[in-house]
Amino acid sequence: MAGFDGSRMHERELVERLNAGDGSAFAEIFDAFGKTMFRTAFSLSGSRQDAEDAVQDVFVSIARMKGRMAGIVNLKSYIFASLRHAIAKRAAHAGVVELGIDENGCPEDRSCAGNPPAVSAALEHALSRLPEEQRQVVAYKIDAGMTFEEIGMALGISPNTAASRWRYAIDRLKGDLEGVQREQ
Repeated sequence: MAGFDGSRMHERELVERLNAGDGSAFAEIFDAFGKTMFRTAFSLSGSRQDAEDAVQDVFVSIARMKGRMAGIVNLKSYIFASLRHAIAKRAAHAGVVELGIDENGCPEDRSCAGNPPAVSAALEHALSRLPEEQRQVVAYKIDAGMTFEEIGMALGISPNTAASRWRYAIDRLKGDLEGVQREQ
């Protein structure tokens, strides 16, 4: 199987192969996006189980769409928009779940490896305080490695709006974390 190169031409070819029922195209998409989708879903949901379920929901949906994906212009944006909807659907169904903090000051289901517990807990707390639209942009930019154009397509906003939300989020995170750094 050829590796995913991320080009728009290759994305169109994958969509065509999916429409034709080519299972190897599905496997290639899973290999290319699965881990990144999980990291992003985990950042957005805060739950390992919800992240796994949301990723599974997206891939089940893709598998069922055989022959109906021809209108997809940007596969990566489509997949991450679908992921956002899957997470929102799960959250609406299950209610809002708050992250717990373990005895080390780390959020449940998250590793504090490599960071002092206070810094990891402070970062998680600062991220959780961001408005949802800013938190989504941060997750897509950091966890999914998406461009502002791709984020805009996934969220249904302009690339400039995505970039602005990123800037506001980073400024807020810097401000929230400055006090923690001084304490260290």
